[in-house]
Amino acid sequence: MKIKKKNETGYVTNVDIKGISPCLFSSKKNPLTNEKCKETFQTINLNDNFEMPDDNLINLYYSALGLLGIYLLFKMYEKK
Repeated sequence: MKIKKKNETGYVTNVDIKGISPCLFSSKKNPLTNEKCKETFQTINLNDNFEMPDDNLINLYYSALGLLGIYLLFKMYEKK
């Protein structure tokens, strides 16, 4: 199966053009915002530690979810 590629023209609002990534334009620059294309990689910051909130109700909720998950895993394992 061949995929047919074609170009079409049409009207686009300026608001929509401002939201288009500059990397999608042939000049690699958005003509309205003058923003240039930035094709870069980003590294993940592994130093962001998740901290549990101090609210007792939220801690109870997370604990209940954890116990429910353990119960479900136990029941699925028990059926085999």
